[in-house]
Amino acid sequence: MTNYSYRILPLIVSVALFSGCYSSGEGGFGDVHGSVSVNSQPAPQGTRVRFQHTNDKGTAFYAVVDDQGQYRYQPPKLAPLKEGTYHVAVDPVRSTTVIDDSGLSIEVASDTKVKKFGSFSDFDKSNLKTDLSQGSVEFNIEIKM
Repeated sequence: MTNYSYRILPLIVSVALFSGCYSSGEGGFGDVHGSVSVNSQPAPQGTRVRFQHTNDKGTAFYAVVDDQGQYRYQPPKLAPLKEGTYHVAVDPVRSTTVIDDSGLSIEVASDTKVKKFGSFSDFDKSNLKTDLSQGSVEFNIEIKM
């Protein structure tokens, strides 16, 4: 073998091992989706549905509600989240992203008067929990104010 072969062989072995270890995405849940309504009306677009693992506060994510009051979160295959029970909280729209004349996106404060959805905006007080596991989990939220 040439000197070149000795340098390229460890690289090929490393790439093969790395791709074998991280290709499956196993160990996380599929997706979570649902609807959010406030006083029987779809939640405003941009409302955030936050999830936090009950045993690991560092494992958290959020989904944004669309114009129909629906949300969906599907973790990336290479970054699966832990299965288990998650606390859920809901935050009202605080800002929206607009594109200015130059093409730049800008965060603009929302004109809504709602700053919080009461206890629904607090993980410890909302009493909202769901179990996330393999497959698709539907979790609908009704907020009464």
